[in-house]
This record gives sequence, C-alpha cells and structure tokens, in this order.
Amino acid sequence: MLADADLLTAVLTYHVVAGDVRAADVVSLSLAATVQGEYLAISTTDGVQVDQANVVATDVVASNGVIHVIDAVLLPKAVLAALTGQTLPSGYVYYDLAAVAGSGVAGSVLIVDMGHGTSQVQVNLEGTPAGGDHPIHFHTGRCGSAGGVVIPLDDVGGDSGWSSTAVDVPFTWIVGSAHTLMVHLAPDQMSTIVACGDIGSD
Repeated sequence: MLADADLLTAVLTYHVVAGDVRAADVVSLSLAATVQGEYLAISTTDGVQVDQANVVATDVVASNGVIHVIDAVLLPKAVLAALTGQTLPSGYVYYDLAAVAGSGVAGSVLIVDMGHGTSQVQVNLEGTPAGGDHPIHFHTGRCGSAGGVVIPLDDVGGDSGWSSTAVDVPFTWIVGSAHTLMVHLAPDQMSTIVACGDIGSD
C-alpha cells in the first residue's frame, strides 16, 4: 500500500473528520463523514468504537486539530473493494453545502440508507456562529426556488457545527427526487438562509 499513493491517501484521509470534534460531540453521533468521503460508524454501547476500533484516548489537542487515539487501522470501503475486487455499496451519498449570500457557512451532508425505510442524515458545517442552534430542513425544489419543508432535522449546534438525525424516510425517496437542504441562521430568523445544497433528480 505504501507504493500506491492514491490508496495510501484514501486510508489516511479516512481517519480524518473535518472540524473540531471533541469527545463530548462524538458520543452523540452514530456516523461521521470523513475527508476521504465515506463515513465512520460510531458506537457507544460498550465504550466508544469507531468502525469497531476502540477509542483509547480522547481530546489530544494538536496544532492542526484534535486527535482521538484508536487501537486499529481503519480501512475505507473503497480500499477494501480495490483490494478484494468487490463492488461498493450504493447505500449512502455525500455532498457539499454552499454558503448563501456570503454567509461564510458551508459544509457537507451525509445521507445513509439504514434499511427498513429509514435514513440517517448527518450535517457538518464550518463557520456557524457560536452560541446558538441553526435549524436545518429538507425542502422540495432547489436552492433559490425551494418549496415547503418535507423533512425536519435536528438543529446544528453553532459551537460544534454537527447534527445527526435518524428519519423515517426511505433513502431512495430523499435522493430520488429534487430536494434541497437549507440551513437557517436561528430559530427566530428562519427567513435568513446561510447555507444550502441540492440532492436528487428533477
């Protein structure tokens, strides 16, 4: 693997999550979007595990982020597929949210098919104003011409920039028709949109 720069990059960036994510944030998550593009599964039922690796130390502050130490090397599905000749699953999608009107707020959305007509939606934002919550929803339509709210999601915390919501909505319905995820400035300023991103086909 050391001789294959692309493969090595995929493995290394699979160990990185954008943002300042502390242990207190991790325990409330079931998924985390990685810089590599796939997601990490997080469990807190018996200690904290990330993709079945045990977290053995937390909140080690470094000059370029926060380190959580694990006891195994993680391999993304893309690397496992390349090494074993398998095909990748199609049960998730990862896409970007763009800032609106120069708000400085942007980030990403991860939608995962959890089966049985449910989906997990995780939002990771940079630039959110601290000290408050930012409502997020899926609307019909597209950024700039959105319709009504069709899926309400848990607010993004301004301090953490994170939100993770399980919804009783099929994955194929979310990604199969035109929807847009909109981030509002605050509960009392719903008309001010700070970030937006489109998903699905028209």
